[in-house]
Amino acid sequence: MKKFVKILITILIIIAIVFFLRFVIGGPEDDWICVDGDWVEHGVPSAPKPSTGCGEEKIECTAYPFDTCPKECVVCPPCMACSSITCQTEEFCAELGIDRSWYERIKGKLNEFRPPLDKPQRRSVT
Repeated sequence: MKKFVKILITILIIIAIVFFLRFVIGGPEDDWICVDGDWVEHGVPSAPKPSTGCGEEKIECTAYPFDTCPKECVVCPPCMACSSITCQTEEFCAELGIDRSWYERIKGKLNEFRPPLDKPQRRSVT
């Protein structure tokens, strides 16, 4: 009888391990999977097919200076109290209440404060 109980417990542990590996570590059964740049159904997903994020390269907006910011990114200050501007994600700028057109509206004003690049500024030494 003791041998039978040990075998039964061993079988139950093996079944529990298989279920754990399949459903916990194996991931969701009903989901959308990105295959070759297109979303493919796996099982019966409850969520609608995603419209973005499959096969697209993620751009690191903050790696760009504001004057060469890619069109996927937005120019805005890094904080509301900051006097500088940086290249950021659209979501980041939206959290500050700044939309995509903000930079276009202030671009002309920036040139008033920035010295021309072809004329070096002279500093007097005292």
